[in-house]
Parts: sequence; structure tokens; C-alpha cells
Amino acid sequence: MEKNTRTVMILLGICVIMLAFILGFVMVRMSGSSKTPEPIAQGATGADAGAAPAIAPAAPDAPLAEVPAGAKLQDPASWVPQISGCKIEQTGSKLHIFGETDADGWGHDNGLASSKISLEGSFVASVDFMVPQFSGPGNTLVYLRAKNSNGRQVAILYQPRSGSYQVQGWNDTNQFSQPPLRKFGDEDATFHRMKLQYDDATKVASGWVDDRFIGTLNYSLDGTLTFEVVANTDKKGMQIDLVFDHLTVTKGTGNGAAVPPTGARAGTGNLP
Repeated sequence: MEKNTRTVMILLGICVIMLAFILGFVMVRMSGSSKTPEPIAQGATGADAGAAPAIAPAAPDAPLAEVPAGAKLQDPASWVPQISGCKIEQTGSKLHIFGETDADGWGHDNGLASSKISLEGSFVASVDFMVPQFSGPGNTLVYLRAKNSNGRQVAILYQPRSGSYQVQGWNDTNQFSQPPLRKFGDEDATFHRMKLQYDDATKVASGWVDDRFIGTLNYSLDGTLTFEVVANTDKKGMQIDLVFDHLTVTKGTGNGAAVPPTGARAGTGNLP
């Protein structure tokens, strides 16, 4: 009897050990099957999971450049200062030109030309401006202009004294859109935005100030262009206080760019 009991106990022990082994094996398998799968790269699913991501097309006519906050005006790789007596200070993208001119005659600008903003062909250039003071014995000219290496240029010209805006083309002779557009009357205390558009296919320059159309001018402008924001006068002793902000140049004429109104003004003439 005692021998039979011992045999039963041994068999029960073997059964317990086998059962424990089976349960452990099942738990390990279940644990392995519940492991979180490796994530598929974001944006890829199914059959495309291993494919290279598509390259998004570049946005057309994106701004080519804008004056960066903190840019050093003295950096020749960024700017070419045009100084004739005045000083230039920058706060962020705001350019402040102020002081007294120190030379008689034309060709003595006070402002900046950006050597990093250069292109060929069609473009749209725009800048905010305000003129608290431009006084003295000479002419008062404020420019947003594009110029090639031969000196040919198209521009939006604002004349505080005569109170007018025109699109100008200049090389050996002056050409102007006609008639001049009258000023708002608050340019000394409020920012307004000049916009100069040039279509290389038609050789037409068009200008706006805010949402008001200035005019057009047929003018050929070839080669590499640089862009300037300057004050210009022909007399020494002129007092200038001028602010430009958010200078932007865009390659091309833009998608859905503003189209000059029917009957757009164009013409030639001398300074009014």
C-alpha cells in the first residue's frame, strides 16, 4: 500500500511539472505575439511604406529675398551703401535714412543697394516707405528702382515737393508714365507701399502705390539687375528723414499678379 502511494505521488509530481512547462510555453508565445509592431514612416502606408517620399514641387514666384532682421548694413556681401552726407540705421527690416546732404549735382544718392537681391528678367519689387522730412533748396526724389550693370533702370519715383508718383525709365534720357499720380497727403506720417512690376516678355514696367495704379512705361531692361531704395537730390544742405521697410523682390510677375487697368497711362517727358 505504501509502495502504491509513493508511485502515485511521483506520477502526480511529474504531471505538475509537465503542466507548469506547458503553461510557461503558452505564456511566452502569447507575450511574443502581442509585441507592438515597428511604426511605418509617417505619410507612407501599405505598399508605399518602403517607397521614397515624393518631392513637393517648389512654390512658383516665391519671394527671392527680404531684408533680414539684424542684417549688417556694412556687410559688402549684403549691401552697397549709397552715402552722400546722411546716415543709415537698421532696426529689423526697417531702414532709416537721415541727415543732411553734402554735395551738389546729381548722382549723390543716400540709401542702399542690395547686392544679394539680383536676377534677370521679369520681377515684382515692393517696399513700404514714409518721408517725415525732405526739405531744402533742391529737388526731392524718393526711389524704389531696379538697375542693370549698364546703368539702365526702371523705378517708382515719388516727389514729396511736387506731390506726385510716376514710373520712370532712365539711362541717357528720362522717360515717365503720364500723367503723374497725386500723393495721398499723409506720406510724412503714414507708411505706404510702392510696388514695381516689370514684364520682360513685353518690356513693360508698371507701378502701384498701395492699391492705386500709377502707370506703365515701355522700357527695355536687360541683364542682371540689382535693387535700390534711395533718396536723391541735386543740392547740398537738403534735410532728409526717410524710412523704408519690408523690401521684397520676387522673380517673375507672380501668379495672378495685378494687371494694369485698361487705358494704362504711358509717356515720356522731363521732371515736372
